[in-house]
Amino acid sequence: MAPAFSNRRVKLLAQQVEAIAAQLFETLAAQPQSADLRRHLSFPLPDMVISVLMGECASTLSEAEREQVPGFPADRDDLARLYAL
Repeated sequence: MAPAFSNRRVKLLAQQVEAIAAQLFETLAAQPQSADLRRHLSFPLPDMVISVLMGECASTLSEAEREQVPGFPADRDDLARLYAL
């Protein structure tokens, strides 16, 4: 396991994570509505980084694949209904 986290490999991974984050921030900034950090950053970033660690190109994952992570709804009305339960 140590070779996977050598100094050289970690530096390369850091560059890849920065590139993925920059891509996600660009997508987030291009949204016409108010930003949903969870949908456009919090969920896809870890998935994309794990994909890179597993040898897959992060850009090959579709948005639908990245959105399969379960979570609370971002819509305020849906959140209000959850709290009312």
